[in-house]
Amino acid sequence: MSEHLGFLPDRAVERTAQLTHLARRDAVVLFDYRRYEEDKAAIAQMTREAGGKVIVFTDAWLSPATSQADVVLPSQVGTVSPYDSLVPTLAVVETVIAGVMRALGEDAHRHMQQSEDTARRAGLV
Repeated sequence: MSEHLGFLPDRAVERTAQLTHLARRDAVVLFDYRRYEEDKAAIAQMTREAGGKVIVFTDAWLSPATSQADVVLPSQVGTVSPYDSLVPTLAVVETVIAGVMRALGEDAHRHMQQSEDTARRAGLV
């Protein structure tokens, strides 16, 4: 949707470098579900301290990161199986993306199409 959109790196050194440069214009989207990860709450707090926005996708029991969130999007994860299901979360994510795309208009659609074309040409999809 934008060339400024990215993921936090997995490697600690790279992740630290990126978190060091959080600013007011940044928005961080976190996914945190039962067996909550301590780093998610810390990332949310650092983002808020930098003046950025925090969006948290979580379960009905609410991640500790939600205390720092501007937007909390909980979903039910319980099922009859012994494992939680993230299918409801996927539906929420798809709904949010559709809304963002609609709000951003034709430029966002064009950017997404260019990304798809590039991925096909590179043999990634």
